Amino acid sequence: MTNMLQAGAEWLSDVTKEHAGNPVSYAQGATVVPVAAVPARTSRTENDVGDVIHVDVERRDFLIKVDDLQSGGTPIVPAAGDTITWVRGASTLTFEVLADGEEPPARESDPFGVWWRVHTKLKGQA
Repeated sequence: MTNMLQAGAEWLSDVTKEHAGNPVSYAQGATVVPVAAVPARTSRTENDVGDVIHVDVERRDFLIKVDDLQSGGTPIVPAAGDTITWVRGASTLTFEVLADGEEPPARESDPFGVWWRVHTKLKGQA
């Protein structure tokens, strides 16, 4: 018997990827894989030190389908130090994968293991 909830989750993930996914490049070492990623939670931290220094940090989660994140048939498990490059309009944004507090750099985002939730920090913008 087919698990209806799992089938529904997989269908919903395909629809979400199609309508909310953005083309990005996921890089792990020398391996670069084009995938569709759904931007998820975003937080910004602003710190003013005196009247001189202003630090603005953007942290963003991306949802990437587990089945899409592979190279030559070999699954890629997101790890700290990997990068996600996203061309958004006229800007190219590079995000570094890293742990988020007590959480690892990435984790399954649903009970069926359809999505990775990848934690990142904005590394640079061109």
